Amino acid sequence: MKVNNLSFVIGGEAGAGINLAGFLLGKSCVRGGLNVFGTIDYQSLIRGGHNAYYATVSEEEVFSQSGYIDLLLALNEETIYIHKHEFVEGAGIVYDGESIDISSEKLGVKSVRFYSVPLGRIVKELKGAPVMRNTVAIGAAISLINYDLELVNELIRETSGKEEKRLELNLAAAKEGYEYAEQNYKNDFDRKLEVVSRTRNRMFLTGSEAVGLGAIKAGCKFYAAYPN
Repeated sequence: MKVNNLSFVIGGEAGAGINLAGFLLGKSCVRGGLNVFGTIDYQSLIRGGHNAYYATVSEEEVFSQSGYIDLLLALNEETIYIHKHEFVEGAGIVYDGESIDISSEKLGVKSVRFYSVPLGRIVKELKGAPVMRNTVAIGAAISLINYDLELVNELIRETSGKEEKRLELNLAAAKEGYEYAEQNYKNDFDRKLEVVSRTRNRMFLTGSEAVGLGAIKAGCKFYAAYPN
């Protein structure tokens, strides 16, 4: 059993909500008292093409991404093949088995666990937008690693804006993903995250945000740039 030392990747095509999904999962770990180093690869695309969010989570301080994957949340088939060389032994893949046909033989990688979750069907039954597959996948991942779903729910409430319907749908999507994994894969994954201490006061900053805060602290009054 590997506890509080996890490297995860969320991948899919540009426009599939990769950055937000990584933020929700990463910051929920920060709010549980864990340390997170996250980064996203930005392609020069608005939609289509591959994007991925990488994060390393640990009780110890983290200064870079690990370079390997314990858990992959694959929102399309391409993601699995692109990252197959980064899996460690016993790594897990959360994917939609109703739209992706994958196996160890096809992938050419042994000792990988496959966690099929009907991401698209769950979203369709909820009458949500296709992009909400990312939220279902997060819920399933939280269940697999035995983490606290309420920490994710807190962040969904904070990031869903004032639209009540959107909030309800995202909370339901996370719950459905969590419960599906709980019912079908309980205790099947040997990587876990445990809450060290609950806190809402720790920041989870991007590099741009850190530079901006530093500039303000240093006395900067105005800055203009493109792109923003």
